Amino acid sequence: MMNRRGVSPLVAILLLILIAIGAGIAVYMYIISFTSSTTTNTGIGKSLMSVDVAYYGTGSKRFILFVKNIGSSIIQLDKAYVTSPAGETESRPIL
Repeated sequence: MMNRRGVSPLVAILLLILIAIGAGIAVYMYIISFTSSTTTNTGIGKSLMSVDVAYYGTGSKRFILFVKNIGSSIIQLDKAYVTSPAGETESRPIL
């Protein structure tokens, strides 16, 4: 009878864990490269704007807004919605 020796159970478990970690890293790298290539090649810019100063004069009923485009696409403002402290909302055209 031959004396055969196999891999000990502890070494087998460690090898399975390393194989699982390697497969997980490979899948992670594939997903990251796929999502980065699909999101950067769309050609669509981000629409972001920042309101720097807002002033509402009660006597003249003027609403003054200073808006800055901080995104990479063109933004066209044509209307502003103003909510009073009483909760009433009205739209005002942008001049």
